[in-house]
Amino acid sequence: MVDLYTPQAIWGRELKHYRRAAGLTQSQLAERIHFSESLISGVETGQLPASPEFADACDKVLNTGGTLRRLLDWRKGQVFPSWFGKWADKEQVATALRAYEPILIPGLLQTPEYAREVLYRDETAVQARLARQEIFSRESPAPPLLRSGPRR
Repeated sequence: MVDLYTPQAIWGRELKHYRRAAGLTQSQLAERIHFSESLISGVETGQLPASPEFADACDKVLNTGGTLRRLLDWRKGQVFPSWFGKWADKEQVATALRAYEPILIPGLLQTPEYAREVLYRDETAVQARLARQEIFSRESPAPPLLRSGPRR
């Protein structure tokens, strides 16, 4: 269940407001902005984040004067996405970590260049992701063992 009061969920409700004010269904908006209806639904319910490109396309079609893009600024104050939860705190004391990311290289193993691409060149997010890698050079507790891949 999505927390209705996360900045991402609130942003999604704003999109829904502007879409309805324009008299468009999710399907009609999808046709006009060339993004999928399922993405629009996920963003409006707060389950999926909006990219800057998505916000720009919505602003243009919904004639918001750039409001939706400006409202993405909430991400600048949030180093980790809301779904990441308390994971970063747990990494600091973990002795072992397991990650299975079949499509991406796990964040703890990403190079700066790779992280920049997957994080849309958001330098604050890139630096936060790279800072997490410092757990592998810590002295106390000992660095965690990282296992990546499906369980065997």
